[in-house]
Amino acid sequence: MNAVSTLPDDLDDALEASLGRFPAAELTRSVQTLIRQYREGFDRSVPALSSEVAVAAYAGYRMPATYSAVRAALRQVALFAPGFAPRTQVDVGGGTGSALWAASAVWPTLRTVTVLEQSPSAIAFGQRLAGHAPRRPYGRRAGSGRSSTGARPRRWPTWSRCPTCSASCRPPSRRTWSGLWRRRRPAPPAC
Repeated sequence: MNAVSTLPDDLDDALEASLGRFPAAELTRSVQTLIRQYREGFDRSVPALSSEVAVAAYAGYRMPATYSAVRAALRQVALFAPGFAPRTQVDVGGGTGSALWAASAVWPTLRTVTVLEQSPSAIAFGQRLAGHAPRRPYGRRAGSGRSSTGARPRRWPTWSRCPTCSASCRPPSRRTWSGLWRRRRPAPPAC
């Protein structure tokens, strides 16, 4: 199995179009600033991705690697649990949506996706990218209303602002995590 994957064509095209809205020099400066912030530290109560150009730079720089890593990990889960067919996904700190694209590539059974994210700019960027997917298990498709797998899509991904996604904020309570855990489908039996 090849662990390295490229972005799906529709995501690659949408990302390229989104990056094309900004001068290359501005994107380069933003990537350098983000790298410096992550290496040297920054105030985590303020979203690092606070502007459109910062989000675009982050997505252009990190999305291909993040998508590939998440997809490779999820493919391993699918190999070890072949009967696992999730219908829902919650991505806490989901940024621009790399994990939802990767999960939908592995599991066409997904019907409802919720992305929790601190940065309003990242939420808007992710929603724009999601609007370009021709086969979204979590969204609408022009034409027949069916995905290429034949499954009827249910709804668009839901992006929500999540102030608790910041490392310096109080983490979600045990009650919050317990509620998320109760809503999950039972895990497949261990092999």
